[in-house]
Amino acid sequence: MWKLKQVQAELPSWGAHPTNVDLTEFLNLECLCYDYYNNGSLDANIDARYSRYMEECKYGNQLCKEWFENVKYWSENNCMPSDEEQDWYATHWIESMLMSIDFDYDESKANGLPR
Repeated sequence: MWKLKQVQAELPSWGAHPTNVDLTEFLNLECLCYDYYNNGSLDANIDARYSRYMEECKYGNQLCKEWFENVKYWSENNCMPSDEEQDWYATHWIESMLMSIDFDYDESKANGLPR
């Protein structure tokens, strides 16, 4: 969670960054993962998240499309991964997107925040 909060704090300063298409994808992924951290499940708002992702990212690379489709499939087929697995997916997805935009965490800001 501390990583997600640090990313949220930094995103406004990236508004004019040359990777705005990637950032639009990332923001949609961030919302999906935030649902897990806030509501305890990746599928808390999956229909709205998937629809928004497909609309806002239709002209981009759709780097996260498979991830959104996985959550939608899990939700529709009543086969959501365990809480531990969902935590792994949320963390892995966020870290993958951050690596794609060369984001560097400030580990010193992790003190006192939940991991």
